[in-house]
Amino acid sequence: MPLQAKPARVIYDSILSQAPLGRCPFCGVGHASTLDHYLPKTKYPQLSVIPLNLVPCCKDCNTGKSTAIAYSAEEQSLHPYFDHNGFTSEQWLFAEVISTYPETVRYFVDPPEHWDCISKKRVKSHFEAFKLASRYGIEAANELAGRKQFFDFFRSEYGSKASVELLIKEAESHAENHVNSWQTALYQALVNKHRGCIGEFSLERYEPCSGSLLTCPRCSGFGEILNSTCDACAGTGAAKKEHFDFLGESVYEPVSCPDCIAGSLSCSRCNGEGKVTWEKAKGL
Repeated sequence: MPLQAKPARVIYDSILSQAPLGRCPFCGVGHASTLDHYLPKTKYPQLSVIPLNLVPCCKDCNTGKSTAIAYSAEEQSLHPYFDHNGFTSEQWLFAEVISTYPETVRYFVDPPEHWDCISKKRVKSHFEAFKLASRYGIEAANELAGRKQFFDFFRSEYGSKASVELLIKEAESHAENHVNSWQTALYQALVNKHRGCIGEFSLERYEPCSGSLLTCPRCSGFGEILNSTCDACAGTGAAKKEHFDFLGESVYEPVSCPDCIAGSLSCSRCNGEGKVTWEKAKGL
């Protein structure tokens, strides 16, 4: 069908072009290439061509979102244009770097304390509906892999302190563009890990370390266990409860023996096991 026979296409393209920076406003990752019916057309056919119900988004968000409607206010995902400004001006998306090999990043929701209960639940519903934890985790893994060589070089040339300052600038730059972007949360998490003191990092517009911290049960807050950086808290001595809940019983797993590599019968510390029990390690 020739273009002139589709007059509505002009309106479609006009709405699509209004996506900020061409990115999907639901996830901030994909390119806006289609229009989503915020209220599903299967349930609200009368709103299927109303511009206010059409949101430019990526195909992943459009096809991955359920067509089910919300039956309570807290189940409703965020509308990128008509919800209150707090959802975009205040930080609710955070991350932490897990000391695996290679490093992995866990994203989570932690809305400001002064928000009402419905708003807090809505950001969580949005986070889960669009599967942002796994999607952001993939983006973060690619970012870490792509920039590892640069950061290793920068640290070796200018030192750890300069490296942390560089990461802070990265976090500030991304926050200026979008305070709840996966990049903002990622670089804040890297600062928290490499600075070695979670509670220090705060910026004018948000406090990524807000919320209660728990003393690390693996190293008892010392940041080290058997003279090595604690692998549960990355040497910080504390972290949020969610972090230790995520680690579960692995917090109390045996510690690699520092005196031998694979276990030696002559090793007095591990008696040939190659590992020292967590309880014994705490007492050494």
